[in-house]
Parts: sequence; structure tokens; C-alpha cells
Amino acid sequence: MLIPYDRALEVLEVVAATRERADRGSKEEHLLGTPPSNASSHGCFDLFEVEVYRSEEEASRAVLREILAAGQHAMEERGRFVLVIPGGRTFLPASRLLAEEFADVLLEGWQVFLTDEHMAKDEEGMFPNARAALQDGGWQDLISQGRLGPSQFHTMPREVRPAHAPSLRALRSLANRYEAEYKAALAGQPGADLLIAGIGKDAHTASILPQQASWRNPLHFARRHFAEVRYPGTYSLASPERISITLRGLRAANRVILFCLGRDKALAVHRTLLEPIDTTVAPSTFARTRRTKLVCDAQAASGIEASFGPEHC
Repeated sequence: MLIPYDRALEVLEVVAATRERADRGSKEEHLLGTPPSNASSHGCFDLFEVEVYRSEEEASRAVLREILAAGQHAMEERGRFVLVIPGGRTFLPASRLLAEEFADVLLEGWQVFLTDEHMAKDEEGMFPNARAALQDGGWQDLISQGRLGPSQFHTMPREVRPAHAPSLRALRSLANRYEAEYKAALAGQPGADLLIAGIGKDAHTASILPQQASWRNPLHFARRHFAEVRYPGTYSLASPERISITLRGLRAANRVILFCLGRDKALAVHRTLLEPIDTTVAPSTFARTRRTKLVCDAQAASGIEASFGPEHC
């Protein structure tokens, strides 16, 4: 059920209050997703920020503000800014705003990576997430304007022939190369300064899909920031070969923004906020830390009401 914007904010206040009660008395950052003993029955045991906006444009501008603030802080502190951005279409309006409306922002020192890539190239030899980000998201415009150097935007290595699925050995080699680029950009930092991640309808994030009973997803267990995966046919994916940020890489980021828009993501937002951390069925729950903020529009927030009932809404 779609609920009004003001009511959505009231519900989110209840969410925050519940998380605060659950978190009280526990000072630890639960890096492995283990809830404290006083966790509520709603699974609200990791306190993090939630922002709801009336429209998709307002939410996109909020994400861009987060990027600019994190970039300024990182540049002042270290002289470099490592940003990881998602594939998919949700983030594209925010990145276009950077190219179109913020010509005065200096991008020297920025290093931009993708959360994941589908290893199925088109006839021009481009992977879909890289194409979307560069052409639809405005990053190519930033490069053409001279505001961002080509070496500052890191796409997945291209040594895969169009229309040919790479072997697992080739996938691993490409993932290792991307991992090496990422670690070089980090220059000793544990993780990215800022990582933006979307949430899928099934509560996946990046290319970290829920597990199946008969198959262990290597992205859940890899001890690297990026790793390769080939999903079995039971997932029914058009592009089963992926390179993606891992759960370890996700949690290593200094700051994480989960960005979600639209009514069709309402159930996924509900699960991300309120279900116990369980990466086997809802990988997005693993992003819940005190360094995380969920940014969404009112439609994406509308599914939270069911968790509390009308007495709270």
C-alpha cells in the first residue's frame, strides 16, 4: 500500500527509535552482522540514517550532495577521493547532475569505480554498466570536458570477446586486475571513501544475489573487495558471468549510501531496514552499519508501514 510522504516520515521515525532502543548498551560495530542480545523482534539492531524525499529528483540531488561532501572531505584529508558507483539506471540522474549543473566542482584526485559489471559486451566492445554510466550517466561528458581524466574512471578490463562467455579462469584474471586497480587507488585505505549501491527487488545489491540451497555464492565469502562469479542456470540470468564488489568490500567502505527509488522497490526497502541480517536471502541487509545511509523516495519507503501496523502510522 502506498502511504503519504508525511506518514512515511512518521514511520521512519519509529524505525529509528526502534533501532536506537535495540542499539542502546552496545558500543560495538557488529561487523559480522551479529545482533546484540536485546535486538527487537523486527530485526532493528543496526542504527543507520534514513532519508525519504518526495520525488526521485529530490532523492537524486540528495545523493549528489553526499558525493560532493564526501569528495571535498577526502580531498582535504588525503588529496584523493575513491568513489564506487552502481550499475543500473537508478543512479544515472544523480551522476548527470554532476556533469550538467556543477561545472565548478574540481574532480582532480577522484578515482571512480563500478560496483559490478555484467560480462556480456555489445558489438562495440563495451560492457552494459560501463556504457550506461559513461554515456547515460554523464561521465563521458566529464571526460570530454577535461574535468575527469580517462584513467580516473575505471571500467572492467575489456579482454573478453563480444558474444563469448569468458571462462572462470578468465573471469578470475579480470577480477584480479580490477582488484589490483582498486587497491592501488585506495593507497592503504581499508575501503572506498564512498560507495553508492542500489537495491534490487529481491534485496540484492551490486551483483551479490541471494544464495540458493544447492549453491554457495562466492561473493558472500571472498576475502577480496572484488571477485568473479558465474551464476548457475537456476538463476535464469541473461548475463550469468559477473565481476562484483563482495560483501567484504561493501562493508569495508568508509561510507555507504543505499539508493532506492520507486514503488516496486518498497518490499526490498522493508527487508533491508527491518529483517535480521541474512545475506543468504537478502544481501542488502549486510550493508547495515553506522556508516550507512538509506536514501529513497516516498514510494520506495511505502512498504515500511506493514512492519509496524496502523497504530504506529
